Amino acid sequence: MLSMKHAWSLAFGALLTAAAFVAGPTFFDRLGPSVAQAATPSPRAAAAQQAFKLHEAALQGGGSSAEDVYTWSRRWLDAERATNGSAAKDHLTRMKSLDAAVQKSVSAGSATRADGAACAFYVAEAKELAGSP
Repeated sequence: MLSMKHAWSLAFGALLTAAAFVAGPTFFDRLGPSVAQAATPSPRAAAAQQAFKLHEAALQGGGSSAEDVYTWSRRWLDAERATNGSAAKDHLTRMKSLDAAVQKSVSAGSATRADGAACAFYVAEAKELAGSP
């Protein structure tokens, strides 16, 4: 047999459940996406992220180019722009990292000055997209 306290708790829970059902999805839609939903990338963003990471890793071994890394970072940005408020800043961070790696390769003679100049463009563009000076 339930104590009076448990009976009231069950009744209150049933009332809240019924109220949520009657209120319908619009009530919960106004609360916004859950943390789990917001953290889950779209299939397009996830694919772009994976391609970016693979090209970034391949660049170190000479199996990819700085332009490929840039292109996939930009595609990742485009895929996330509507759902991730920091997507442009994340892209800028990736482009700064790419620029540092390529400039190091230019200094070592394993990348061309043209690659370095391209990276300067990628960073400048990413700054504009992020609204950063």
